[in-house]
Amino acid sequence: NPSRDTGALRRRWGVGEGPIILTVARLVPHKGQDMGIRALSMLARDIPDLRYLMVGEGHDEMRVREMARGLGVPGRVGVVGPERGGRRPGADGKRVWPGRRPAPRDGG
Repeated sequence: NPSRDTGALRRRWGVGEGPIILTVARLVPHKGQDMGIRALSMLARDIPDLRYLMVGEGHDEMRVREMARGLGVPGRVGVVGPERGGRRPGADGKRVWPGRRPAPRDGG
């Protein structure tokens, strides 16, 4: 959406102009943010300014932060908390939804 001020989100989150991977979801194990961190660690050498942002909150935050430290990418991973007001932030990043549960079928 060209009218969206993605620069404002990037400034608020402190991510600059580099590429970002973005997940908007509660921080719980079945949402799969750990897979995003693993992907970031594999891409980090080829894309030096790549960051992974998780918009949300939940009881899995400490685990994903520890995982980022263990994989050597803690400065590239950010948990920015929830966005209020029903906004779905984009910030011109690539969004991933790596959940571990199958998507519901029609009518289910």
